[in-house]
Amino acid sequence: MYPDIQFVVFDHSPINIHLKRWLATCDNSVRLSDLDLGGGDFSDFIAMRRNRVVKWFLDKTDFSSLVMLDHDHILDDSVNPLLESDIDVAGASYVRSNGTLVHDSPASIGAGCLRVSRTALEKIGAPWFAFEFNDDGTDIKQCECGFFSVKAQKAGYFPRKIGRAMHLVTVASRATKEGKAGVMFLNQLDLIVDRPSEHSDSHTHL
Repeated sequence: MYPDIQFVVFDHSPINIHLKRWLATCDNSVRLSDLDLGGGDFSDFIAMRRNRVVKWFLDKTDFSSLVMLDHDHILDDSVNPLLESDIDVAGASYVRSNGTLVHDSPASIGAGCLRVSRTALEKIGAPWFAFEFNDDGTDIKQCECGFFSVKAQKAGYFPRKIGRAMHLVTVASRATKEGKAGVMFLNQLDLIVDRPSEHSDSHTHL
C-alpha cells in the first residue's frame, strides 16, 4: 500500500501497537531509530531530527512523498485522503497530549502526521524545521511545525489539513457538578471537557 510514499516514524518512545499494525500494511516504512542519523540530548532537537530525516529522504531515496508520523499517533481510514491526495504539503488534524488542537489556524499544520512531496521539500529548502525564540531567548515563539508552515507558504505551498489522526493521551474520567460525564487531561489539570451522559452509568469516549 502507498508504494510511492516513504513513511518515517519518530520513535523516541515505543511505537503504539495500533500504529505498528497500520504500518504493517504499508510498503515503505522505517523507524527513525533505525536510520542512524545521529542523536541529540534535548527534546527541542526534534527540529534537528526532522531536518536529518528530510535530508536522508532527498539524498537516499527516490520516493515521491515523505510522511512523518509520531510514535503515539493512531491512523484509520480517515487519513486515506491525505495519503492519496496530490497536494504537495498536507497534514492530518490532531490534538496535543493536553487535549488542545494542534496548529488550529488554517495555514499551519503539525508535523506529527505530515505528508510532503519531494518537489516541495526541494523548493522549500533547508532548514525545513527550526524553533524560533523570543527576543531574550527565554520562551518559544514558534515551534518547528509553525516554522515549516511559514517557510512552505513562502515557497508557494499553502499547507492543507486533510483527515484526522488520533493521538494517545492520558485522561481521568469523573462526574461533573452538573451530573455529566467529564474527562480531565492529566498533564493540564485545569482543562475539563464535559460530555453529556445519556445514562447515569455511561462511559465517556474521546
